[in-house]
Amino acid sequence: TESERLLTECSSEPTWQFTGDTLAVSCKLAGVDLGADTASVSFILDTEKFFSDCVHGSSMDYLMQIRDENGSLIYEYASIANEQAWQECAQPMEYRSDYPRTGWTVCFYANPLTQSVPAQVTIRTTMIAVMVALMLIFPLMLLMSHGFSRRIHDLKEKVEQIVPSHYEMEISSPDKDEIGEITNTIGDMVRDSRQRILKSYQESINQRDAKIQALQAQINPHFLYNTLSNLNWRAIRSGDMEMSRLLNAMSKFYRMTLNKGKILSTIGEELEHARLYMRIQCAIHNGEPAEEVYEVSEDLIDYHIPTLILQPLVENAVEHGFGSIGFENGKLGISVGLEDGQIVIRVSDNGIGISKEAAAAVLDPQEESAPGYGLRNVYHRLRLLFEDEFSMSFEMGESGGTSVVIRVPPYVQP
Repeated sequence: TESERLLTECSSEPTWQFTGDTLAVSCKLAGVDLGADTASVSFILDTEKFFSDCVHGSSMDYLMQIRDENGSLIYEYASIANEQAWQECAQPMEYRSDYPRTGWTVCFYANPLTQSVPAQVTIRTTMIAVMVALMLIFPLMLLMSHGFSRRIHDLKEKVEQIVPSHYEMEISSPDKDEIGEITNTIGDMVRDSRQRILKSYQESINQRDAKIQALQAQINPHFLYNTLSNLNWRAIRSGDMEMSRLLNAMSKFYRMTLNKGKILSTIGEELEHARLYMRIQCAIHNGEPAEEVYEVSEDLIDYHIPTLILQPLVENAVEHGFGSIGFENGKLGISVGLEDGQIVIRVSDNGIGISKEAAAAVLDPQEESAPGYGLRNVYHRLRLLFEDEFSMSFEMGESGGTSVVIRVPPYVQP
């Protein structure tokens, strides 16, 4: 029969287990389309429903018991019409038979005084019923095994396509069982890997663009630096020492801007660069100096920070902070210290202050059209160099003014 054929496909004998309350059967089956892989299917059985077909009506009084290999009672059914006759029976007839492949023993007890049907016929009928019940469960086990194996095979094929599809493969399952959970977990891992790859690729593009922009930025200042040097010598020859000092400051300023293509400068070099910028701005504004206050720990002078970090902050204070109050009324504060293991740079002005909306736009990595090109340039370069190990924020004073605060890890170049 078809059931017998399916039974022969089992890769091992089924295992029947009875714990005293629970009857379970498990079978190791050959996986479909999985080669040497296997699957195991287990069922917990309702003994009353499972053995209900084994009980047949009879005109005699009898007791049927099914016990496992340890003698534990798995199932019991009694059909006793005459309780008194059963109790008075000193020695009921007993028939035993071992059922193959299970380790079970079927015990049949009958009262010979009430027997009207041969006990051999009844026990044979019971055995046949048990056999039918056992055989009906294996096709279901094989069918479920086939479903599990097919789903595992499909998942295996999808996983093999993840790399060829450049992690564009979508893997998900609506099922709530173990295979469904495994499938959805793999799908989450694929989506997370795809996001990480895209982020890494975008960062590589940003670093490449930053290097190109840095090279382009070096070309124009280099020409201007050479021109300023020539003009300085002409001013000296003509005796215009004031013009010579201005041109010399501008020449030194742009020479430091080039920094020989290096991406790091010492804090001392960055401070000198900021002072030169303020000297040039003073000359531009008819020689009226702004107030400058420097509070810098001498222990940090030789620490390194990215080149051209400080000067754009100072330029922002001059252009936007002093713009409405006049350069000569401006007050610039620069402090550098060590807090909680990080170098903290604070550039403050007494200008009109920056709005919360403008500050948020500067710190938005996706915002390309926000005001404050110099500030956004500093923020993006710090983000490329330090990733999540830095911070940049704005502090607005109660009576006006803005402080730009940068925190970066301490670094001394060997």
